[in-house]
Amino acid sequence: MTQSMFHHVDGYLNFLAIEKGVSLNTLEAYSRDLNRYVDFAEQKGIRDIRNISSDTIISFLGDLKGGGLATTSINRSLAAIRGFYKYLLSENIIDENPV
Repeated sequence: MTQSMFHHVDGYLNFLAIEKGVSLNTLEAYSRDLNRYVDFAEQKGIRDIRNISSDTIISFLGDLKGGGLATTSINRSLAAIRGFYKYLLSENIIDENPV
């Protein structure tokens, strides 16, 4: 059984809070960004984090841009996604980083 993608997001946010000591504002922003990302993937029929490709990430970022999100917000979303996948690799949850 695979764990939900939201479960992995929660694990990453806990890691950031406990291990990295990031600010509450950063945690809240990353939570919004990553939950939006997982929602997007699930709308595309992806239920397993290991099945997300770089094309999915590019499509997500394009969707943000098309939705009028500010460049700084898109860049923050990308930073959150990059960190998320580094965490997933370090926890041996995924074998390859699609970012």
